[in-house]
Amino acid sequence: MIEHRGDIHHIFPRQYLKEHGFSQSQYNQGANYVYVQQEINIKVGKLAFGGIDTLPDFEANLEANCIPGTIYQMTLQD
Repeated sequence: MIEHRGDIHHIFPRQYLKEHGFSQSQYNQGANYVYVQQEINIKVGKLAFGGIDTLPDFEANLEANCIPGTIYQMTLQD
């Protein structure tokens, strides 16, 4: 991954958490980080690059990356 110029990506968007009153130490927690290739981080919202276009694919990706299925029920405080 280091050879591919990795970036830190926030699982829960930093700007969204800022707008909801969370401090920098809260939204920049290690539990909110995922390490991704720079090219993917730049284009993470573009379907043509990411390729995850169904709910089953998305849920399989969450599982593969150790993100719990309960993420849907999590609150901002979680």
